[in-house]
Amino acid sequence: MTRRPAPIAHCSPDGRVQLLGDHLKGTATLASKFAGEFGAGEWAKITGLWHNLWKYSKRFRLSFGRTNILCKNIRKQMRLT
Repeated sequence: MTRRPAPIAHCSPDGRVQLLGDHLKGTATLASKFAGEFGAGEWAKITGLWHNLWKYSKRFRLSFGRTNILCKNIRKQMRLT
């Protein structure tokens, strides 16, 4: 069985990579904390988890790899392609 590459949310010029799952969880945690101040923590958590969910799509992964040379090179170094 072939393993699918881990989806990447962000690549920085210094080579740091943030995987999509980590990005979604981190955003959900922060959003929940901030919105909890006015009673909307659960709504914000759900929104944070879903805000970039489309990046799991094959179409996004293909276009991201073509247009973002930095991430493409990082993927090769991580042996994810």
